[in-house]
Amino acid sequence: MNTYDMYKEVAIKFAKKYEVDNDHIIDIITSLMMTRDGHWSGGSFVQAVLENDLLKTINRADATCLSNLRVIVAAKEFCHMDR
Repeated sequence: MNTYDMYKEVAIKFAKKYEVDNDHIIDIITSLMMTRDGHWSGGSFVQAVLENDLLKTINRADATCLSNLRVIVAAKEFCHMDR
């Protein structure tokens, strides 16, 4: 299993805790985790979330991300690969 697939698996489990079953949100959480952990550089929305810049986050979010902002921000702090 490659790094992306491992992160995505963790993102799926995390999203389920919040009753989120949306591929786009799972991909965002995966990107957020991988960017936070230094594996790649996410897009402008992910960067804004990681910078904790609420105005940029809201301005860069699509409708799906806006309606799932709570789980995305929670993932920033609480969704990690098992250590």
